Amino acid sequence: MKDNEHFYYSIYEEFKTNILEGKLVPGDKLDSERNLSEKYNVSRNTIRATLNLLEKEGYVFKVQGKGNFVASQKMNQNLNTFYSFYENIKSAGKKPKSEIVSHKIIEANFELSEIFRIPLNSKIIYFERLRFMNEEPIIFEQTYLPMYRFNGFDPLELNNNSMYNIFENRYDVTFSKAIETLKPILISSKKEKTLLKLKDNDLGMSITRSTYEKEKIIEYTISSIKNNVFEYSITLNKGW
Repeated sequence: MKDNEHFYYSIYEEFKTNILEGKLVPGDKLDSERNLSEKYNVSRNTIRATLNLLEKEGYVFKVQGKGNFVASQKMNQNLNTFYSFYENIKSAGKKPKSEIVSHKIIEANFELSEIFRIPLNSKIIYFERLRFMNEEPIIFEQTYLPMYRFNGFDPLELNNNSMYNIFENRYDVTFSKAIETLKPILISSKKEKTLLKLKDNDLGMSITRSTYEKEKIIEYTISSIKNNVFEYSITLNKGW
């Protein structure tokens, strides 16, 4: 039986690599300590130490009486600058993907006419989108776009493209800023729980984003985000 520091870190690195490359995805259950001990021909103490290190670094989590499971990998989202989910996921070495759940043209009600500063009943592009990171569904979005600014836009293009790249390259959008409101929520919608593969009483984060071109809002999106996917940071400068 092989029991030394080399094999301990070798097993740890193998699990870590498989998780980061998406070969093991969040929610996957790992083999029992006994099976892993037999597979790698090391003692159960070595396997236990490996799993403890993986848990300490946030790669796995333990459920009493059920075993060890792959954890969702948190990404740090800096709120000081304008950001794109698609580009951020790619730059982190992970695989972004989107699926359009539904899309249609609607008429602006009073709330939407106020948000976009357009007349009542103006045409609005509305779509629902599921966002993935390494094949794990992590965000459910509801997006509203004013038709006058994005006439001809097809939400189905977003299955393989960044929305902001399309806006900049096809519609010559110059983004000036985005304002986001974040709040913790209990994701209770049956539709969202099913799409995000959540259990009852799972918590999440709601982010409402208003994206501006000059002084006009050109995108309004409400996102429901799985818990333990992102951690957020912001720089506070002394103002006195």
